[in-house]
Amino acid sequence: MKRTLLLLMLDVALCIPCLAAEKDAPALRAGAAADVTPNELHKPDGKQAEKSPWPKSERYEKQILAFEAADKTSPPPQNGILFTGASNIVGWKTLAEDFPGLPVINRGFGGSHIADCTFYADRIVIPYKPRVIVFRTGGNDINAGKTPEEVAADFQAFAEKVHGALPETRIVFWSMTPSVKRLAGWEREKKGNELIRAYIAGGKNMVYLDTVDATLGPDGKPRAELYTDGLHFNREAFKMFAKIIRPCLE
Repeated sequence: MKRTLLLLMLDVALCIPCLAAEKDAPALRAGAAADVTPNELHKPDGKQAEKSPWPKSERYEKQILAFEAADKTSPPPQNGILFTGASNIVGWKTLAEDFPGLPVINRGFGGSHIADCTFYADRIVIPYKPRVIVFRTGGNDINAGKTPEEVAADFQAFAEKVHGALPETRIVFWSMTPSVKRLAGWEREKKGNELIRAYIAGGKNMVYLDTVDATLGPDGKPRAELYTDGLHFNREAFKMFAKIIRPCLE
């Protein structure tokens, strides 16, 4: 009986984040991240500075070419729902199954930073003219040594790139979450979340989707049962996230 009640309470809680995302005031003042100078190592147009210490986005060229080849063979639907970002998007193999009846497109590429998504937006984001983009990356940036301010500025550059071409597209930023393997970087990820949330609160057609609480146990630590290896989500985690994300897509 207690277990059934707990599961019912969890289902209700999972529906709340996206419904409240556009109404809740962030801890930082609205538009605070707009004061951050866009990452000088990654130009706002997605092109990387020649002396950038970060890996070049061109390392994903082979994968992007594969996406483009697939698009020619089987063109994705226009006005669909695009999931893009790093490995936890790549690993969501049951995306269509978890969002039945919705025109979902998976264009994740593992290990990617936010700036990589901006770099390739002209090829695997904007051509689809999606009505919604679910965006999940940022943790790789922090793990590589970027500051929360750089991460927030890079997200701003991505949003500006997309909205410059598709002003009516809704961008859903799926928050960074603590993981077992990268717990040491969580405070910086959390600060990045706060800055991005503040930027989103001051803009249009953007949603900050807070999924942090869903990944924590009663002890406040990451729920190990949600991961395959302490970093990447498993099937049960994706089923949970599908419930949280779906209200943002309607």
